[in-house]
Amino acid sequence: MESLLRELTGEYEAYLRDESHTVGRADWIAFPRTEEEVARVLREAWERDIPVTLQGGRTGISAGCVPHGGVVVSLSRMTRAEGCRALDDGRFSFLLQPGVVLSELGKWVESKRFDTRAGTGRAWRPTGNSAGRGSSSSAPTPPSAPPASAGWRP
Repeated sequence: MESLLRELTGEYEAYLRDESHTVGRADWIAFPRTEEEVARVLREAWERDIPVTLQGGRTGISAGCVPHGGVVVSLSRMTRAEGCRALDDGRFSFLLQPGVVLSELGKWVESKRFDTRAGTGRAWRPTGNSAGRGSSSSAPTPPSAPPASAGWRP
């Protein structure tokens, strides 16, 4: 099986820092798209005794995702919306991969219709849908729109 680790070259320099402006160092980078790929990367790093730094959107200001050697595992390409369900109080609960950013989720929600019959316990699970950058959405939509009073709150 081919390694998901890439040499961290100049084109990936942005992944060595976050909004704290602290700059770190790393030898490799990986961009998994699924839980299985994350597991593969972590297994390979463990087997090779390589330190791992996980990264989300790199928007933190405490340098928590700045690497100090080893491999950067960027979760930024894990941008699928896995599911949505209406809660009893009219709000929604989403199951999202870690790379989904709130601005993209908002755009995705605005473009969909959701079954909001509170208390039904019904969940909608899109297939092949991605909420991330540069994606297109072709997932089927549930049959009814939410009542205007319910609104969606992040």
